[in-house]
Amino acid sequence: MPLPAHLTDADGTPVLGAPEPEVVQLGSVETIQGTLHVTVGNVAGEYALVCNLDANKEVGVQSCLAPRPQRNYLLFRKNTRWMIKGAKEPMNLEFMQDFSVTYNDRENIGLLPAKNSEEEHFRLFWLSSWTAKHPSR
Repeated sequence: MPLPAHLTDADGTPVLGAPEPEVVQLGSVETIQGTLHVTVGNVAGEYALVCNLDANKEVGVQSCLAPRPQRNYLLFRKNTRWMIKGAKEPMNLEFMQDFSVTYNDRENIGLLPAKNSEEEHFRLFWLSSWTAKHPSR
């Protein structure tokens, strides 16, 4: 079972009736032909994520950025909600897309630093794959 955000030092609280974000950390980063390939994961498994480095360089928040090593990130899917400290409305994937980019015909994934930071914002990717980790036998 992945670590839910409310069990960490994340800046926020769960939203009643909505799935809360999973906590993930960076595994690897690679740039391939104008795309950024990122692997993030937790005890449940690994997400292979991709973004287009040129997707929104001129308009909106630049969101195709590699997560930083050894930091917790909150992973947002379509229905994920999280009330960030001081916010009036819950954070969700749609909000991130409104200020950045949407990858059409793909499952979009948002990553938000678990600890609020002025120097670090959300990131947007499309899901390439998810691989479950098998428990030790």
